[in-house]
Amino acid sequence: MHFTLKSYPAMARALALSIGLGTFALSGMGSVTTAGASEAAVPSALRVPTDIVIAAPGDEAAVIAAGNNWAKAIATRNPKKIAALYDPGAVLWATFSTTRFDTPGEIHAYFVDLTKRENLKAVFTSHMVRMHGDVAIDTGYYYFSFTENGKTVKLPARYTFAYKRTPKGWVIIEHHSSVVPPKS
Repeated sequence: MHFTLKSYPAMARALALSIGLGTFALSGMGSVTTAGASEAAVPSALRVPTDIVIAAPGDEAAVIAAGNNWAKAIATRNPKKIAALYDPGAVLWATFSTTRFDTPGEIHAYFVDLTKRENLKAVFTSHMVRMHGDVAIDTGYYYFSFTENGKTVKLPARYTFAYKRTPKGWVIIEHHSSVVPPKS
């Protein structure tokens, strides 16, 4: 559930007052204008959109759950299942590659290669979620673990996921991950 300022004129009024517009009227185009002035008379930098989406309670938890679903998909080692969590327009800067992947086919191919690792897991160790309406950014640390030459490898990494809210839930629209550099 989310709300817009069009739904809450009092909130729009408070927002307009807080940035110094004084009295105002909501225009048909969804902008805030000073009373008696045409929309064109208000500089565009001072126009306030009234369709700003406000995050609903529970959105942060839903975003963290989306990340946990990604980690669970990694553990299945099923590239199709992992790639399905990404929006068709998503971009991936992956931990185990120097290449940017920006098509569904490229993202799937990356996960085909990644999931060849035995006992592959991704474990989140921290989250910092910021909500921006129907977009959420989660940044933090996780680590990958897998078996290589009979030994368990644990690779700490830092990440940023950007998610978009859809009718089916949160989907990944941007994912950047890199190995944590050694301490100097």
